[in-house]
Amino acid sequence: MDSEHKKLSAVIVALTVLVTVGLSKSMILGTPVPNASAVTVESGLGVYWDRYCSRSVSHVDWGVLSPGEVRDVAVYVQNEGNETFVLVLTPLNWDPQNALQYLSLALNCEDTKIEVGQVAPVTLSLSVSPSTIGVYEFSFDAVLEGREFFLGDVNRDGSANMLDVISLKSAWGSTPADSDWNPKADLNKNGVVNVADLLLLYKDFGKSW
Repeated sequence: MDSEHKKLSAVIVALTVLVTVGLSKSMILGTPVPNASAVTVESGLGVYWDRYCSRSVSHVDWGVLSPGEVRDVAVYVQNEGNETFVLVLTPLNWDPQNALQYLSLALNCEDTKIEVGQVAPVTLSLSVSPSTIGVYEFSFDAVLEGREFFLGDVNRDGSANMLDVISLKSAWGSTPADSDWNPKADLNKNGVVNVADLLLLYKDFGKSW
């Protein structure tokens, strides 16, 4: 796959997710709101409440969650771009950082190809660990992307294989300030290439476009 022709076709849809465990309210932009997620949608990817794409998703209300609970939210994603893409979910910017130990966000159709114009039903599942301790309010960004490549395909050749492992190894331990920095190897977009990125690569290892 030619990297010049396989670029991001659908722009990031950022869901700034604010949820409360055991409490009734969280905070967004300094204003108390009932456990809502602000949604920003740019061209190429649309997120809607209905399959007819008539009601855009402006926020997600997760409600009050308890340890051990899983909450599902159903939305519809439309490919409004010009290329087939796979849908990828990346949770970022956890606050507090230790919330990542207890919370996980999953996408039921991750890596499913969505054709141009297709509307796909999508379920976002937020899970709270039964062993959650000391986390009462938290926030994170859930980033939905439409990509013309698998996340683990570091060199964008259409397959996640040993060549991608080599590319990741070449940038191992680097940050944007380093000469060997490769932003494509920073799979989780946290500003450093490390074992977390390697684990994401192996999740896709063997997949081909």
